[in-house]
Amino acid sequence: MSIDEKRRHERNEGKNPILWAYFNTAEYYPSKLINYGQEGLSFKSDMCLKPGTNLLLNHNSKITPAEVRWCRECSDDKELFEVGVRYHGLFDY
Repeated sequence: MSIDEKRRHERNEGKNPILWAYFNTAEYYPSKLINYGQEGLSFKSDMCLKPGTNLLLNHNSKITPAEVRWCRECSDDKELFEVGVRYHGLFDY
């Protein structure tokens, strides 16, 4: 079953930069948004993030807690990773 088949909500394409930080830290890392929806988003990162890791996302000036659900090498750039996260709670984006 693909990731798209598991989604319950529509995803919107995104190209904006976002920031993420490990939960309970102050250092944010810049990343590029791939897509987003009501329950989560995906972004490109130069760091491999372990599933289950809790993050804080700064997307559209909103700070949102989230959990890493998956992480894989980008098919178009082997030095970057695609990271999928699920928000803690539902938010309107």
